[in-house]
Amino acid sequence: MTTQTDLSRSAALYERALKVLPGGVSRNAILRASHPTYVECGKGCRVTDLEGVTRIDFSNNMASLIHGHACPEIIHAVTEQMTRGTAFMMGTEIEVRYAEHLCSRNASFEKMRFMNSGTEAIMVALKAARAFTGRPKIAKAEGAYHGVYDYAEVSQGSTPATWGGIDHPHSVPLVHGTPESALKDVVVFPFNDTERTLAILDAHLARTAFVAGGRYSIADIALFAYGHVAEEAGYDLAPYPALRQWFARVKAEPRHVPITAELGRVIPWPEARQA
Repeated sequence: MTTQTDLSRSAALYERALKVLPGGVSRNAILRASHPTYVECGKGCRVTDLEGVTRIDFSNNMASLIHGHACPEIIHAVTEQMTRGTAFMMGTEIEVRYAEHLCSRNASFEKMRFMNSGTEAIMVALKAARAFTGRPKIAKAEGAYHGVYDYAEVSQGSTPATWGGIDHPHSVPLVHGTPESALKDVVVFPFNDTERTLAILDAHLARTAFVAGGRYSIADIALFAYGHVAEEAGYDLAPYPALRQWFARVKAEPRHVPITAELGRVIPWPEARQA
């Protein structure tokens, strides 16, 4: 019989967690075989677990900790702010100052909206996009994770038994109870399959002037950045006339800024491989 004293500290903590947390975790990302690894502390780019093992933290809390763990300057700033109060149901000057700072760093940042999580950001972005375009559908890569929203979860965990044809992947629910209406409003394209994804996008652009409808939007900016240099990576765009016409429409937009060496440039894969 296994007792608490026979278990590692992480395993013992997981047994306690199973009694008070669904599945024993507060988020599925930390769930691993047998039990999660629990952190004791972090400093800089390293974390130490309950067993005393220190590792380099390549995750950085999903890339949010660009300054590392327990950064002295951040600890000082947060401590100083905490003396003024913890959280408020009113606006603060510091959020305005922070937004002004971020907007000043990039001319294309017109306004900011701060969110508590990536899931919340995706939910609000989809809502804003639908309000702007008047269109309900979204597109996402098969198998990609974008939070725990019904629409964002579609085809996140599809399998060979459910994912359908490779040219037009099925919209597959991740969990039981996902509304059928959500599945119908998600266009799934195959991950890391450029030709098939271009074909899906070309067929869509044959029916509409821009990606999200009849008006130029952030969706066009995001897809244009990589799409218009696809030929530099060896992809033939000749079979996609609607796509090439869309490139021309995006370039003709009054506020279009060409990507130059000064602004940064995507390095096509063959070139990157030779570098």
